[in-house]
This record gives sequence, C-alpha cells and structure tokens, in this order.
Amino acid sequence: MIPLGGIFKETMYRLFKKIFIPHQENEHRPHVLRTEVMLAVLCVVLMAEIYFLAQAFVFTPFTSLFSSVLPDALLGLANVDRQGINLSELKNNDLLARAAQLKAEDMAAKSYFAHTSPEGLTPWHWLEQVGYSYSYAGENLAINFMDSKDIENAWMNSPAHRANILNGSFSEVGIGTAKGIYQNKETIFVVQLLAKPAQLIVLPAKVPEPVVAQLPLSGPVVASPALLPSQAAVLAEEDYSLPESSPEASILPPEPTITVGPNSENEVSVQQNEILSDNPNKSLIATFISVIKKQLSEPRAMTNFLYVVLLTIISLALVLKIFVKIKIQHPDLIFNGVFLLLVISSIFWLNQFIALNPAKIL
Repeated sequence: MIPLGGIFKETMYRLFKKIFIPHQENEHRPHVLRTEVMLAVLCVVLMAEIYFLAQAFVFTPFTSLFSSVLPDALLGLANVDRQGINLSELKNNDLLARAAQLKAEDMAAKSYFAHTSPEGLTPWHWLEQVGYSYSYAGENLAINFMDSKDIENAWMNSPAHRANILNGSFSEVGIGTAKGIYQNKETIFVVQLLAKPAQLIVLPAKVPEPVVAQLPLSGPVVASPALLPSQAAVLAEEDYSLPESSPEASILPPEPTITVGPNSENEVSVQQNEILSDNPNKSLIATFISVIKKQLSEPRAMTNFLYVVLLTIISLALVLKIFVKIKIQHPDLIFNGVFLLLVISSIFWLNQFIALNPAKIL
C-alpha cells in the first residue's frame, strides 16, 4: 500500500511539472505562461489595483475608516520592531492617546505640520492638558501616508524616530489621528507620543527618638512621641524649553520625579490589560476583526505582497521555459511572461510613487 504522504507528494510533483516545466505531456508549453492564464493573472492584478486605488483616493482621504484602524496597527508594528531587539512591549495609555489625539486635531484644524504649533504650543503642552505626568517623552509625526507599514518603515529609517520607538526607557504610547487639509490636500495627520510615566516614590515614615520627660523619682517615667514631619508632596520647578522645531523626531525633556510622604492621598493610575473572553466565538470574532483591520491599514503592503509573489512565479516559469528545453522554444509563451513582468513591475513602482511621494515624517 502506498502511503498517503507519498501519494500527495507525487500528485503535487505532477501538478508542478504540468504548470511550470516544459515536457512532452504539456507539449512543452507550461500552463502558467499560456494566454488564458496570462489573462486570468491580469484580472487578479486589475482587481488588486482597484482595491489599492480605492484605498488611496477614496477610503483614506474621504472617510475616517483608515484613521480609526491606524493606531492599533502602528502599536503592533512598533512592538514587533521592539521585540526584534528584546525590548518590552509598549502599552497603550488612554491619557497619552488623548494627548496625541488633541495634537493631531490641532494640526488638522490649523493646517500645520510641526512639533510646535503656530501659537508656540510645544508637544508636552498636550500632555499637561490631559494631566499625564511623565519622566520624559518623545513625539513622532507623519502625514500623507496611506499604509501603516509605510509609516512605521519611514520612522524606522530615520535615526531620530527610530531612537524614539526603540527607546528602552519608554513603556507607554498613545497614537492619535485626525483628518484635515494640508497644502490644499485632504490627508490624515498622525501623532505618536511615547513616554515613561513619572515615578511616585513613597518615603518611609521617619520615627523620631522618643522624648523622655524627667519626672520626680517617686513617679513613673513617661515617653511622649514627637510630631511627624509634614507629608505634603514636593514638586520641583524647572524651565522646560525646547529648541525651535527640527526636522527630526521631538524628544521631550525630563520632568522631575514626584516625591510624596508615606500616607499621601495621591493615586497611581494602573492601566489594566484587556482580559480576553474565554468564549471561543468571541475570540474568533476578535481574530476576524483584527485581520480586517490589518488589511484596511496596509493596502499597499498587501498588494505589494501579491505582486512580488506573481513576479516570482512568472520569473521562475520563464527561466524553466527557456533553459529546460533550450532547443524547443515558443515565442508566444516567452512574450506572455515578459509582458506580465513588465506590467506588474510598472504597477508596483507606480503604487510606490503614489503612496510615498507626498508622505512626510517629523
């Protein structure tokens, strides 16, 4: 009896040979280069390009769908890059996200793209607005992008922005997006705020030496404790001035540590991780939603992946067609292969120009 694994391997080999390798059974005309297959591939490419152009010129600039899925996508991409050098993951912080959203909305409303607003509001102004206390923080900005992967790649290719994302001291992040007009074009403003929250140091109570009152020898000895020192919080004042806006990522100066007494009423806000439900149906729905969000946030990355796969397959088929049976050639098949390579390559580079030519980071 032939094992099932052997049958499967034999079947796959026959299929591969029929599609890719010129031989007598396929009349030395591999199926992948035939005209009917070429037309099918062109239809696939056309549908992928319609999807990309719709995202580029309809969904991204004229709907809030792209901007709504972008923060989760950027957080995931940043954490993937941090994991690559064994850094801990950044945790989303609601206050940081609110501060980033306020900054993005301010840029969108006033049509500027800079770390410092026209009124001179610096990045940490928005942190103060939401009451986020930080040890130090950084800001990355992006505009005119239509793919979350392109944003992350641009930041990672810039030394200053990369330093922010891969800063081991940063533990929290907030990402805000807003739709607005910049240089007469509808676009999405993206703000990423990374920070290390200020540390609350609790000082142990200082127990003083007892004060002993000397009484007559005939009476008892009584110890009376002294009054405890004041337990008020102490916050030093410093001048937080940044140089004028630079083309690189903005890194905010450190804020002093807050020191409080042992019985302070100050509270430390603890961000709890979302607890996933044990319900398998809810987990499946969450996974499905995550996949959809990834597709919506990375239209160019997805179409590029498809085009690279098609280019690889067609190139392999052409090489096999030309060199396996070098004495038996079919010009029409070679033309089909070369034509597909030219079309897909042209679309690939055209999409890159459309997506990245107006894009900026700061």
